[in-house]
Amino acid sequence: MRKNYPGLRARRLIDAFLAFDEVDLIRLRIEYLRSIVAHTYVVESRFTFSGQPKPLHVRDALASSRIDLSRVTFLEVPVPKALVRSGTAWEIEDFHRRWLAEYLEENHPDEAVVISDADEVPTRKQLEVARRMVGIFGSMSLPMKTSVRFANWIERPITLPLLKPKVSLGKRLRRYSRDSFSVPALGPRGVHLSYLGIDVGRLKQKYASFAHRELDHQRSSTARVLSFASAGMVHHVGRSEKLGAGVLCPEPPAVFNEFQRLLLSTRADWFDFNAESPGWLVQLRMSQALTDFLFDRADNLSDSDELSGSWKTGVLRRYLSSRIQWFTSRVKAWSRSLQNLLKGSAQLD
Repeated sequence: MRKNYPGLRARRLIDAFLAFDEVDLIRLRIEYLRSIVAHTYVVESRFTFSGQPKPLHVRDALASSRIDLSRVTFLEVPVPKALVRSGTAWEIEDFHRRWLAEYLEENHPDEAVVISDADEVPTRKQLEVARRMVGIFGSMSLPMKTSVRFANWIERPITLPLLKPKVSLGKRLRRYSRDSFSVPALGPRGVHLSYLGIDVGRLKQKYASFAHRELDHQRSSTARVLSFASAGMVHHVGRSEKLGAGVLCPEPPAVFNEFQRLLLSTRADWFDFNAESPGWLVQLRMSQALTDFLFDRADNLSDSDELSGSWKTGVLRRYLSSRIQWFTSRVKAWSRSLQNLLKGSAQLD
């Protein structure tokens, strides 16, 4: 006799994401997910995370476009003026995310809700699996590969499955943080299109607007930094001490997911198939040099090949040391997240 699982059913899917000025990308996201998403919320506010005033870029642009908005709602986050005056950038960002979670909990308690950033685009297969299984697990992560600057320059390794973004039951949204452990949804991975099509002007604007205030300084957004990062095919924010060490790999169209193929057919300028990787060790050296320059550990950003014979040993020693520190910190965080997941699953209705 077949066993009945009340939580195992297809739920209406709600897609909600924080937006800044990603008008073309959001238009394509809405079109791509239209067949599976019941309703979309585009969420903006009149202040950046750094507290600077701004227009509602996406609402204003899409309202006058030809895109079908019959199942799209534009939400404006009512950021308190007192928070803008005295809060930190992280506090303002946290207010945006908490306000959205509370709104969705109230309006969609029994539906499957995606909360993400506009440039984090899941695949339809992931969402199909998640909306059927989320009643069992309460929350499911949407594993993604991360592209940097170009939609085919992929940061390795791919995003770990316990990380953001997630699909959650509406009534459970505030229980699961973006960095908490969740069971991953199966299917082709989505793509986080980080810094897509960025140039110096937009990079300065982005750094001045978001919560990572450590990057908002004169050195971080120059043509020299972007050209150095592109020559080495490395991340331009200095990620040599992160898991993937800021090293990027060109991805061929044969392994693109559905959304990347859609982007290629409409915005070929968001791809670069001509650049060649200089090799992992050289990339690692350049990523470390960029990190040192951006965080004031070096005065100059040099791509000179005049290196001592032992440079490879030094690069690898630094790489291994940072990996050990990273894994030690993450194991502790994952342990706490797993405990919270088990407690949350036990309390599910």
